[in-house]
Amino acid sequence: LRFFSVHSYDGTTTNRKETPLDSIAPLVNQAHQTFATQMTQPYDYRIQQLKGIENLVQENWDELSSAIANDLGQGPMYAEAFELSSVVSRARYSQSNLRKWMETKRVPTPFPLNLNMPIHSELAPNPRGVALIIVPWNLPIQLTLNPLIDALAAGNVCILKPSEKCDNTTSLLTDLLTGGKYLDPRAVQVVNGGAEQATELLKHRVDVISYTGGGEVGRIVAQAAAKHLTPVLLELGGKNPTIVTKNAHIPSAALRIAWGKITGNAGQLCVSPDYILVEESVKQ
Repeated sequence: LRFFSVHSYDGTTTNRKETPLDSIAPLVNQAHQTFATQMTQPYDYRIQQLKGIENLVQENWDELSSAIANDLGQGPMYAEAFELSSVVSRARYSQSNLRKWMETKRVPTPFPLNLNMPIHSELAPNPRGVALIIVPWNLPIQLTLNPLIDALAAGNVCILKPSEKCDNTTSLLTDLLTGGKYLDPRAVQVVNGGAEQATELLKHRVDVISYTGGGEVGRIVAQAAAKHLTPVLLELGGKNPTIVTKNAHIPSAALRIAWGKITGNAGQLCVSPDYILVEESVKQ
């Protein structure tokens, strides 16, 4: 094991362990074995996990807000607006709609099978299996728990790889997610560490990968997934232009661009304005 010292969310100093590389293969194998039992698929089980995430946030609101402040220097208003409220809303929405999402639906039989054949078609939603969720540092709570809500609602077993750059938030979330109070630790496992741990995880077959981050690492994730024909969900940051034409009200445009750049997590959002294209006649 390798250890490093960090300042935890309550102001004390802790030693957070990185996940040993040789423990990752058994962890992935265990996740596959857990999914094979089908324990994560019943409606009541899924609802219990979704309620657990909702309770996790509500009962640890101040601690999570403090962890964000220690990692990113953001205040409680930011934590509520960008991190915590959306998780609670998503968990509640998923609970309200889960039974409908799980229903088998009658769908039209496609051509040419629908010609003179006495058959009907159904669409039955089924979980993928083991979902690997790789989390960035800019929204470490929202981008951990929101994908986790979706994956658990779908009946999957989840492996989380939180950001190593947010020590306080990652340490707190690891304790809350794996402690057994809010979620079944058999269905949610956490791998802590940096690039070495992420690289080792990507060597092993999982059933779906969710990655949020930059394009360069996104290509690495996609290449690793292709070896196992694993489907991927890539939310990648972009170079987002803001276009200002001669018809714009320049003071309002400047204010809105600044608001979008600064208020949106100090620019650390995938839809944050990155550069401006200005029509020549209004260039100043």
